[in-house]
Amino acid sequence: MLVSPWILAVAPAIDLADPPPWPPPPKAIGASRLTAGAGIGLTDDIGWEIDVGAVASGYLVAINANRTKTASTLWSQLTVTHYMPAESEMIDGRYWVGPFIKGAVGTEIIGRYGTDPGALQRGDFSVGLRGEAELGISAGFGLGWAVVHDSRQHSWTQGMQLYGELMWR
Repeated sequence: MLVSPWILAVAPAIDLADPPPWPPPPKAIGASRLTAGAGIGLTDDIGWEIDVGAVASGYLVAINANRTKTASTLWSQLTVTHYMPAESEMIDGRYWVGPFIKGAVGTEIIGRYGTDPGALQRGDFSVGLRGEAELGISAGFGLGWAVVHDSRQHSWTQGMQLYGELMWR
């Protein structure tokens, strides 16, 4: 087992569960998001990676055809990833590449309602493939489903997610 720091960059192509970074009004008609995270992880030799950290997202949100607005959020996140050892490979005893199954849970710390830890909770599940991009850097993509609960409005959003990511360990 190895404990190591990690840095993550994610570009979601689709995330239908992600609510706008603020409650209406004004109502958002579309958004683009980039996400970066950092934390500490535990990697074992039988295909498991367990990561805990903070994840920040930056949004460019379309209000109407002529107006956009920026916003940001900060989340805590726990991610558990399992690689199939028969089809995967451990690189330098530090991280895995190959097909994976991933689950994550998290809660928003700063974002939709300002500083209000726990106002939003998120859970997601995905399958994907990760490969070695450079020494210490892996690139992956995943397809899955996510669910977000808004505690203040007592509402749920859910939907498909498709993402690409880079991870440094």
